[in-house]
Amino acid sequence: MALAMTEMISTTPLAVFVIYLNATSVPIGPWISWDDTHFGYSRIDQVPSLIWRSNGRIAVAMELTRWLAPLCALVFFSFFGFAQEAQKQYRAVYLYLKKSTTSRKTTSKYVTNSLSSDDARLC
Repeated sequence: MALAMTEMISTTPLAVFVIYLNATSVPIGPWISWDDTHFGYSRIDQVPSLIWRSNGRIAVAMELTRWLAPLCALVFFSFFGFAQEAQKQYRAVYLYLKKSTTSRKTTSKYVTNSLSSDDARLC
């Protein structure tokens, strides 16, 4: 329920803002035909950041596309990564790694005395 509410609260204003940016940053050209619409569709332009950062709206749009994916990933992780089931799994992995990487101390029952009983009396 909380995930759905978070999605609704964050997506609706963001979508309205993106529509506003798209409608105001680049002039809308007339529709001529599908051939004209898809002309140069596979072309990828490389634009220096000095140019796209000079227009504030385009800069905001570019930075939003850059930073929204990691932000959404953090929100997703905050919902599912801190759940009790996930914490149990993290603990199990941590204990396994701790057990497999720490040095094991030998106990007295496994230590053998290299001195014979005669040598021990001499000491």
